[in-house]
Amino acid sequence: MECEARPTTRTDFAFYGWVVAPSVRPLLRNLRVMKLFCTSCAGTYTRETVCPQCGLRLISPSEAFALALDRPPEPPSPIRPSLLGRIVVGTVIAAGFAVGLREWAIALAMQTEDWATNWWTTPTGIATAFFLRLLAVCIGGASAGVGRPSGLASGAVVGTLAGIAFLFADSALGIRVTPIAVGLGFLLVVTAALAGSFGARFWPGPAEIPKSTRESSRGSSLLQLVEDSASNGIVRPTNWIRVILAGTLGMAAIATADPIRQGIQKIFGAALDLGSPATLAYVDLQIALILLILAGVVAGANTGIGTRQGILAGVLLTVAVLMTSVRSPNLPPAIEGWLRMWELPVSLRAGDSLVAVVGGLLGIMVFGSILGNALLPPLAVGAQRSRSLSPMM
Repeated sequence: MECEARPTTRTDFAFYGWVVAPSVRPLLRNLRVMKLFCTSCAGTYTRETVCPQCGLRLISPSEAFALALDRPPEPPSPIRPSLLGRIVVGTVIAAGFAVGLREWAIALAMQTEDWATNWWTTPTGIATAFFLRLLAVCIGGASAGVGRPSGLASGAVVGTLAGIAFLFADSALGIRVTPIAVGLGFLLVVTAALAGSFGARFWPGPAEIPKSTRESSRGSSLLQLVEDSASNGIVRPTNWIRVILAGTLGMAAIATADPIRQGIQKIFGAALDLGSPATLAYVDLQIALILLILAGVVAGANTGIGTRQGILAGVLLTVAVLMTSVRSPNLPPAIEGWLRMWELPVSLRAGDSLVAVVGGLLGIMVFGSILGNALLPPLAVGAQRSRSLSPMM
């Protein structure tokens, strides 16, 4: 390359401060020149070594990456509430709104001539109480779903806890708990779940930007970011096969708890003393609890959605137990032991006993499902397991 060390003119072709001979100018025009950056004005220049505006030396991309490592610390990450925290907050909000709205309803009803102490037992009072509770669980479910990827499960749990609390409150106030009231409680659960999904959709949590672990600007760091984003955005569907299997196993656990206890007694004979006949129901209860927790583990293992799986399996199991108990004059020994443990009437016709059985079955299945999801977390969802690499050409 021939270079002339003479002052440049407008007709000369300058390349990094050197005046290039006319014979090589066409070749240099076709070269792709690397861009240099200014650390002060963030300008980008080619064929310059000094920033025309700031007068500072321009740096290359590799130098810019090295300087970026000395940047100030990032701001703290936003607070991300856990699922349990959202459930507690949503339940407290639902209960608070229910009590507050009830006080407002009492104040308005006292202005009328039909007010009486037993006004809540009248058809108008019952309808008013249900409407106020429906509005309260809507607010509580929506609050539980805010900031969550999917507020359906958190809203359903809030509706379940609030519904059980409402039934216990009615029983304490002397209001008779009927099967119709329990059915309306399931409507509260569905409403709270829909409200939680609404809250998660319209008030999503802060966006998570994946960070690359590479210490160099070279390589396929963008590809890594795309893969991280894709894995974080996958929605885990409900595994209905697991739900049905867990509900079936739970029903089998309740039905076979007493035969299992009898088989154990036959094997060990007199060496195993289980106490008086009155305590056998408690032994059946312990056997059924272990099997029910294992059924919940089956529902939530390797799914990543243990709470949702447990709720659905618990609802399925509860419906099956109630339908079986209505047709049979006697309750299963495990259910009988559960009611005796709480000193409740051994009959599902009593409101307290019905609430205890429904709440117990749901709680045990949800606990087992969460336990299974914690002990056996998912390594990959279905979309990731079915993804195959294309052959390299």
